[in-house]
Amino acid sequence: RFICPLDMAPVIVNSVESRCIRARIVNLDNRFKTKGQYIVPMLSETYFSYEYQGKGLPPQYLYEENNGIHQLNTAKNCFQSLRGYSPIRLAGDQVPAVYCCFSNSLAQGPIRILALLGAAALRERPRLKWQYFGNGKWRDLNVADETKGFQNSGLISFNGKPDFEKTSCFGKEGYWIRIQDIFSGYDHMPKKDLPLAEGFLINSVKAWTLRTDVEESLTYEDFAAVPEFQLLHRPIFDAQIWVNETGNLSKAEQNSLQKDGRIRFINVNPNNTETWVLWQQTESFYENPEDGRKYTLDKANGILRFSAGTNYRLPPPGVANGIYVNMRIGGGEEGNLQKGAITGTELNYGFINQVWNPIGFSGGCNKETPDEAMERTAAAYKHHHRAVTAADYEKLAKEASRMVYRAFCFTGRMADGSRKSGYITLVILQKDYEKSHYYFHSLRDIIMEYMKDKVFENLLTQNRLQIVSPDFIEIQVGAEVKVQDFNEIFQCKRQIMQKLHTFFNPISGNFTGNGFSVGVLPNRSQIETVIKSILSVKEISNLVISGNLYRGGEVIELNMEEMRKYPFALPVDGKHRIFVSTE
Repeated sequence: RFICPLDMAPVIVNSVESRCIRARIVNLDNRFKTKGQYIVPMLSETYFSYEYQGKGLPPQYLYEENNGIHQLNTAKNCFQSLRGYSPIRLAGDQVPAVYCCFSNSLAQGPIRILALLGAAALRERPRLKWQYFGNGKWRDLNVADETKGFQNSGLISFNGKPDFEKTSCFGKEGYWIRIQDIFSGYDHMPKKDLPLAEGFLINSVKAWTLRTDVEESLTYEDFAAVPEFQLLHRPIFDAQIWVNETGNLSKAEQNSLQKDGRIRFINVNPNNTETWVLWQQTESFYENPEDGRKYTLDKANGILRFSAGTNYRLPPPGVANGIYVNMRIGGGEEGNLQKGAITGTELNYGFINQVWNPIGFSGGCNKETPDEAMERTAAAYKHHHRAVTAADYEKLAKEASRMVYRAFCFTGRMADGSRKSGYITLVILQKDYEKSHYYFHSLRDIIMEYMKDKVFENLLTQNRLQIVSPDFIEIQVGAEVKVQDFNEIFQCKRQIMQKLHTFFNPISGNFTGNGFSVGVLPNRSQIETVIKSILSVKEISNLVISGNLYRGGEVIELNMEEMRKYPFALPVDGKHRIFVSTE
């Protein structure tokens, strides 16, 4: 305990200039060496405190920041009350809330906001209450929430409010909406389970990467042959086939077709009215249809067929352009456009000056290959569309959507990976797994709907069948590599980076080229083998392997042992640190 001297001056110690107090040891009773080291006192957990002996100096000003509002007050005004002065002011909410400010009133409608949410563990979210400020107070706002309480990305839609009123919150004036966690459910969630908002984009709509209103007209001329037509446009997403049956319909047929909305009359001129009938698509011509107006359509190859069977009808022959095809074309993997690929519209629409896609498209798949069809058919003979074994669940999940690359069934595990008897968890790897956190909820709904009549009912009623995405762990490799020739340094580094990038691909990586299974991570010797496969590599040293797991905006750093604690782990390529030198 001492009085701080008034003449302390700066001095440089350990390359840092500061004011220092030095305590020197001038004498020791036992100055002996133990294994070459002197025994000296060690300081740890050292704390310093100070106090003023005098009255101190009163402040002149107080600068405050409360709820985003900045204010400068004089001390005289602040301390004139006998109760003292409280510098902390609460926001006024009784429950946790998120506030959104808009520069313009949301009076017109409907309003659609796209909420982009980052990857997080899928949990049941608490109930949220939406409100807007109007007529001097907060009022309830009814919304159609596709995000299910910020559980996944989606549109949030509501009608505009004419009584939207400008107010000031957190020092900013505008039109405010707040979202309240009325049951404080988020207070009890770990950080990794919290939703992470990547953005809120107003004036958003859903879009399909399709070309619409594509038209073709066909003529059935060869009366002896069964009509088969090769369409010019493909692949076809869906189509409507209208056939000109002018003069071939009875009054009863017209009434029946008009009741079903499958007939329309086109006035070619004042003296000529054509009757067009909408025909229906069928999977094959082996069934016994009620209405013989059927056709098959090979959408991938654009082949339209009619049947000359006894139960089916043919288009009237000899009618020029008597078959009208209106279709939407596109789809496949070519339709999975990247972010920002859409830059405008073909037609000009009022009040729209810009169109773009903030995230990439997903869901487009190419036609099933013969090998895939054989595998699917063989699996169907085995499971008979009933899920009994783990393999049955995996095959049925893959049948549900072409977007499923592989499915992994874990029995006795819940969605968070913990063990619990009676639960079944399906881990689904999408073909475009890079966008899985944006679209996985849609794929999960498709699979769940497909599995409804194929699994035991109590699994669904008790919510014991759960569908989740893998825990993608970015594997990062650090290593020092030696080569023999200096000219091989840069080429060797590029080859190692490319090899690691290819190896860690969860779909086409690994040594087999078939990717990895969920829960099976590569070990140290396998990664060494990948690096040593480069011919110019002579020696590897200081090999360090780590992983990053992203959850709820939090980056969890893992070593090799910690990675294996995640039963749904799947490796993906991370950032590698490779240093190449010569021997």
